[in-house]
Amino acid sequence: MQINPGVRSHIMRRMRFALGPVLARVPRVYVWVGDENGPKGGTDKFCSVRAEVEGHAPVFVRDCHADLYAAISLAAARTGRAVLRTVQRHERIDRRRGELPDDIFDSLSTTEGGVS
Repeated sequence: MQINPGVRSHIMRRMRFALGPVLARVPRVYVWVGDENGPKGGTDKFCSVRAEVEGHAPVFVRDCHADLYAAISLAAARTGRAVLRTVQRHERIDRRRGELPDDIFDSLSTTEGGVS
């Protein structure tokens, strides 16, 4: 399947929007689009995504729809949620182990009752 500039632009826009909150943690995203059944029609346009997440296993998502643009939008939204969930889950695990971020003390108050 040939990707025209409109489809490429839609992919870039949707992925940037979906991955916005975690974009710094995702160095590379691979996107495949196609038509599984050729000219037969039906719900067979697909968008597959592989997002590499720093320090974690890659996230894989695949969505199908009758409209290619809808398949891309659905896959992008699911990818964003999956990557965010992966990052948040591992941050919670790190906190349970007692590994706190380096800047944790910057947010504490230096007023009475706080850390001096």
